[in-house]
Amino acid sequence: KALAKFASTSEAAELKEIAEGARFKELQDLSVSFFDIFKMFPSAKPSLAHLFGLLPAMKWRLYSIANSADYTPGVIELTVVINQWPSKGGLKTGTSTKYIQKLKVGDRIAATMTNGTFTFPKDDRTPMVMTGLGTGIAPIRSFVQDRMYKKTV
Repeated sequence: KALAKFASTSEAAELKEIAEGARFKELQDLSVSFFDIFKMFPSAKPSLAHLFGLLPAMKWRLYSIANSADYTPGVIELTVVINQWPSKGGLKTGTSTKYIQKLKVGDRIAATMTNGTFTFPKDDRTPMVMTGLGTGIAPIRSFVQDRMYKKTV
């Protein structure tokens, strides 16, 4: 609805109609992006400052490190889910997926790290049940590599 303030009279009316729910479900089924909306309503031209106010901030995409620092020193490996889904408008691809798909092996990227809360037991014979976020293939792969490294030292 806020975008309507920056659009022509006819496009503003259509944007308000969408915001009031009449066409929202239709566009949702098409998985339209903000970029798609701006293409659909070319008269809507907010200033850059207004644009930042209209669009939500992108959410961080978190990945678990999928290798042991001892087994492969100086390297960080990730396991990544390709985020694609069918919509009535065709196959859609997530923003992070698009970015990652364009990378070549060895490309450098900007990243940040946080300390996780996951730790493996000191005794390798301790049974583990891994459930919840961040307990998928990445930490298991890291764990297996760490065990392989410990067998060589």
